[in-house]
Amino acid sequence: MSLTAADRPEDSRMATHPVPPKTSLDRYDRGWIAAVSVADAVLRRIYGVYGFCDHQDCLLRVARAAARHRLTLSDGTEVHPGEPIAMLHFWNERIPRFPPGGPDLGWARLFRKRMLFSLRALAQFMNSHPEWDDVHAIRGCVNFGSRARRWQIQVAAARFGFELVPVESAYGLHECGEDLLIWAFARAFNPFSLRRHVMWRDRTEIWISKPSLLRRYG
Repeated sequence: MSLTAADRPEDSRMATHPVPPKTSLDRYDRGWIAAVSVADAVLRRIYGVYGFCDHQDCLLRVARAAARHRLTLSDGTEVHPGEPIAMLHFWNERIPRFPPGGPDLGWARLFRKRMLFSLRALAQFMNSHPEWDDVHAIRGCVNFGSRARRWQIQVAAARFGFELVPVESAYGLHECGEDLLIWAFARAFNPFSLRRHVMWRDRTEIWISKPSLLRRYG
């Protein structure tokens, strides 16, 4: 359910076997997509994740959550444990599919365009819904292939106004289940990404204050 960086692992030994190109969905593919979609719907209901914009270009969903730890963002916004925050999740079906050769400049431009649209829609949504007035910060969890890519994530996040907050936590059953779910979503909705997919991922948090979101995208 969390945000996932495009898979471009530096070590090809960590990647899975290539997925052969397909021109149409067979019965197995349709069944797999249906099963993953049902699982996604169940998890969204459990965690209260919902879409705030119906436009097909919107790549994000949102949920209310509670902050797990104390931090101070770069604009001075303070986040305290237990206070309400907005948690971002990718809308997996709407992420642009990788071309057969992997993400290229055209894919990157399309993704950037849709992310900007999504963040503008989020700013409008949060600014016009009073039930979000008590939320002062927005968080996403980025799962990426290796620690070596953390600086790339930091640069990409900064371009959208987010800042990186490294997470140091033990790898347990929850993290294992999340990694398996990421693989399942990739298999269903972005199969060419499996060529660059790694199963076990490092994690970090990206944050932006609501005042910064509204100033930048409102």
